[in-house]
Amino acid sequence: MCKIIDFEDQMRKRNTIVIVTSDGFPKPEQTQFVDLQKGITNEPAVVIGANIGGKLQEYILHLVTGYQIVACNKFLKSLNLKLEIKFESYRQYADLLFDCTVELDKRNTANGTLVF
Repeated sequence: MCKIIDFEDQMRKRNTIVIVTSDGFPKPEQTQFVDLQKGITNEPAVVIGANIGGKLQEYILHLVTGYQIVACNKFLKSLNLKLEIKFESYRQYADLLFDCTVELDKRNTANGTLVF
């Protein structure tokens, strides 16, 4: 099971944050990790870590409306991780995002594109 962490705490520790809409996602080959976190107003959000010019940049997509969930699903499918991408509940989605991160880690380690 994936643990949902406190968003506000994590945001204080980060350097570069970009709030994204569906057309602002990083390229699939740049993506390092995806994580479900609890927002400041207790709204769920996905944090996407991407390798942009050799630096880790993080993108935030809130998951409150159906449109936002569909946009996130579309992005996750673009990663071609051979996982079934669907939203049933936030708990299930947290587990799915964890599985995506594991697959991204394997892919990026094999390609030599892992950035911390």
